Amino acid sequence: MCAVPKKRKTVSLKTTAAYANYKKQGKGKKKKQKQPKEQRSRHHHNAKPTAKVRKQSASTASKAGHNKQPKAKVQTTARNAKKRSIQAVNAQKARIKNAKNHRAGGSGFLNLSQDIGIDLGTTAVKVFVKGRGMVFNEPSVVALDQNTGEVVAVGNAARSLLGKTEEKIEAICPINNGVIADYEVTEKMLQYFIEQACGRNWIVRPRIMVCLPSDSTKLEEQNIRKAALQSGARQAFAVNKTIAAALGVGVDIHGASGNLIVDIGGGTTDIAVIALDGIVCGKTIRIGGNTMNEAIIKQIRREHELLIGEHCAEDIKCTIGTAIINDINKKDSVQVKGQDMKTGKMKTITFTAKECRNALAEQLNIIIDAINETLEFTSPELMADIIAKGIILTGGGSRLNKIAQLISKKTLLHVSTAENPECSVVLGTGKALEMLGRASGISYFARRKI
Repeated sequence: MCAVPKKRKTVSLKTTAAYANYKKQGKGKKKKQKQPKEQRSRHHHNAKPTAKVRKQSASTASKAGHNKQPKAKVQTTARNAKKRSIQAVNAQKARIKNAKNHRAGGSGFLNLSQDIGIDLGTTAVKVFVKGRGMVFNEPSVVALDQNTGEVVAVGNAARSLLGKTEEKIEAICPINNGVIADYEVTEKMLQYFIEQACGRNWIVRPRIMVCLPSDSTKLEEQNIRKAALQSGARQAFAVNKTIAAALGVGVDIHGASGNLIVDIGGGTTDIAVIALDGIVCGKTIRIGGNTMNEAIIKQIRREHELLIGEHCAEDIKCTIGTAIINDINKKDSVQVKGQDMKTGKMKTITFTAKECRNALAEQLNIIIDAINETLEFTSPELMADIIAKGIILTGGGSRLNKIAQLISKKTLLHVSTAENPECSVVLGTGKALEMLGRASGISYFARRKI
């Protein structure tokens, strides 16, 4: 028999003293300890927390009582985002509404182009921009360099050069008695005023409404429209000057009741009876503020042998000019400086209001005769309306002292002057531009002459 070895008794290592010493020395397997919160945040500052971690951190912060400030910040951000979205929706609705109104010709429109009304007068050019009112009122004078043909100055700057320029610089008045005398210069002048009113960079070119005298021919009308189109207009329209003046003073031209308008401008005087959107009868005469200035210049040259300029004559007319001499103004006078025709030296004279009235007498009589002639061609029905309403004066010439009283005395009708007579025509062009979107035709611009 072979001997069987005895089975050894096994002892666990963990129960031995050696293992206990090994654990004390820290050489055994270490358990993974949790890092402090500050160390974890420094270690993972670039890592984005997952949704679960964000939820756990939010719940932990809420339990700790530290969630009040972050929650308020989140609520504010959400509220601002909601507010911005509402504003964006409202802005989009407004843009859609404006676009619909623009296509329908309503008052709310996209501000892509601007409608412009121009009173192309002999003395001054007035520009009206829709939504802004009258933006320019400057003399219709252009200064050109004769060598190059370039524009040196326009408006007030060019007017100050009249009679004072060098030989190579010429100051030109391209409008004569309401008619274009120099087409190319008028085009440059219109282009300057349009650029000043709307700027040079247009999204859509503007529409332009230009005033015309009552007796202007088709060729003159075509020239004015062509000049407006060449100066940068998308569309060019023409409106009768007296109709524009009536619209500017607030007269109802759509009704059957008659209205008599007398517009005394710088180069012409337009007289018209207006009813039912048109001119029933009218007359235009080449008498205005400029012819009155020329009459004063001739009077001083003839009576005092003194040479004066147009500016001086204009100042005399505005200071002591009158249509009627009475006890109050008969002693008015002004000192006038000019060049003596005999010696060529400077001389000063005294020019009285009576002398000024004598110089203007012929011009005023022509205007009154034209008004009486227009009344003769007026039907009895419209004449009854005019007797009830009276005559309305517009234009810069209506500011002459006592002119309304003189016309009332000669015609036996009540005469009233517009509140702002110089701007009546250009303000009327703005109203005519508004009618273009609503009117089916252009009966507003119809002209009938005697």
